[in-house]
Amino acid sequence: MRKSKLTLKIERDLKAHSPLRLSKFLPEHYLRGQGKEVSKLTYLNHNMPYLRKYLQDTFSVTAKNRREDLFNDMQNLWYESDCFDAMIVAVYWLNFQNVDFLQKNSKKILLWANNIDNWAHSD
Repeated sequence: MRKSKLTLKIERDLKAHSPLRLSKFLPEHYLRGQGKEVSKLTYLNHNMPYLRKYLQDTFSVTAKNRREDLFNDMQNLWYESDCFDAMIVAVYWLNFQNVDFLQKNSKKILLWANNIDNWAHSD
């Protein structure tokens, strides 16, 4: 799958600043089941406050600057990325949207659930 410029930029930014503390973290800890399921995602091990700040700094997300046109970009990020940390940026972006926006786009947003392979994304 070809990735959009925004998806590539976010993945590149996050990889460049990855703490890579992978010795203490196993993606398997975040999977739905315990069997032989293995996540297909790359984990850069950023903490959640860092990812929220990255979103704020990159998109100037404020109450008066919620750009609905970013929704398509965030959907592309969610569907195109194979990086857990990048996908979380899209989820956090949704957190900044008002209820009317979320209700208007609820059918599209609920389809995101099809790409969840771990409990951290489902939370």
